[in-house]
Amino acid sequence: PPGQILENTSPKSLDRWQKPGDKASFAKYTTLGGPSTTYFALSDAIYSDGSFIRLSNVSLAYDVYGKTLKSLGLKSAKFYLRAQNLFLITNYDGLDPLTPVFGAVPPYAVFIGGVQINF
Repeated sequence: PPGQILENTSPKSLDRWQKPGDKASFAKYTTLGGPSTTYFALSDAIYSDGSFIRLSNVSLAYDVYGKTLKSLGLKSAKFYLRAQNLFLITNYDGLDPLTPVFGAVPPYAVFIGGVQINF
């Protein structure tokens, strides 16, 4: 579970005591195993709303026609742009609702553009 040795610790654990009189959820911040991290990992505090909206794939293309192509000696031309993982809207506490807690990187944005020409 999150909050255990060598695993990601929830950002909630930053709500910790820092000076006498603080009202916080945790006594201290640690990535080591111990009662406080075990209690946290086994409680419902590690769960959060995982709902999200993601724009995963977008593809735009434009085909060029007309006299301009013929004057350049081309049969056809196409310009295209493709993108993946453009944005994510979520109230999830972690990096990404679909990314496992340990050992993975959230999906990153990818942009591809190109031209397709036929002579």
